[in-house]
Amino acid sequence: MKVITWNVNNRLGVVSQQVHVLGQREPDVVALQDVNGNAVSRYIEAFHLIGLPHVLHTRERQHKAVPTGVLLASRFPLSLLPDVPDSVLWSQGNYTPDREKLRLHWTRRTLFALLYSPWGEIEVANVYITPANHFENDANGGRKLYPYLKLDLCAGVSQTLAIPAHRPRLLCGDLNAPQHERENGEIITWGYNKRHGDYILKDSRQHELELRMLRELSTYDLHDVYRRLHGYAEQTREEGWSWCYRDQLKYRFDHVFASATLCPMQAQYLHSFRELRLSDHSPLEAVFAPRCI
Repeated sequence: MKVITWNVNNRLGVVSQQVHVLGQREPDVVALQDVNGNAVSRYIEAFHLIGLPHVLHTRERQHKAVPTGVLLASRFPLSLLPDVPDSVLWSQGNYTPDREKLRLHWTRRTLFALLYSPWGEIEVANVYITPANHFENDANGGRKLYPYLKLDLCAGVSQTLAIPAHRPRLLCGDLNAPQHERENGEIITWGYNKRHGDYILKDSRQHELELRMLRELSTYDLHDVYRRLHGYAEQTREEGWSWCYRDQLKYRFDHVFASATLCPMQAQYLHSFRELRLSDHSPLEAVFAPRCI
């Protein structure tokens, strides 16, 4: 079973090219993030042509138009899993003062589905975590910063997935984290500031919430596929990243986490997709040899 996750960078004019190069990889499941709302019908049509006829998109859950969302396309049937109530997602309270804004971001940036594969049922989560420097236009024509959406989405994803699972699971998406990974496996979150070549903790709350997703979900049988296969060795830095800031700073924001019974065999970042200028992200491809469930 081959899974590809890709932040397609809200592109509208290159949908057919994006899906064409995806089709050349012959995936069974594709998870897209930052999908332009006006491009959804184009993606559905294009995915049908490459043998992925089963498509879910967060636009279907919205009561009003939203600019972007996340999308799942599959060779096998899909169905939506029940929504998790707010009282569970943010059981300790939420950090974003505007609850309606938080709800809107949660419903357009997260998708939890059940995949009916030949190996049995698999739960699939497709997630796009809002960055901490997220701005939106306000009523006065200005720009308003929403720095706490990231904290709340991290908390919601962790609360949804940090439970014992009765089926194998996949978590795919752009988590906008970590900031850095050391060779000893230490994860440097965005709760740290970099000063004089070293990292200084600035926000323990953000550090803890990001770490819950990136590391502590392994307690619940969701393991970082790329790191499980490649480790944290120095040589992975050349290949093991998905987004680059100003052609200098490289980050591994795009991830696949999986249950052990899915048996990951291969994982690689497909940099040729980014080099073709189809997105500013490189997709992550993961290949599994699942045991029958």
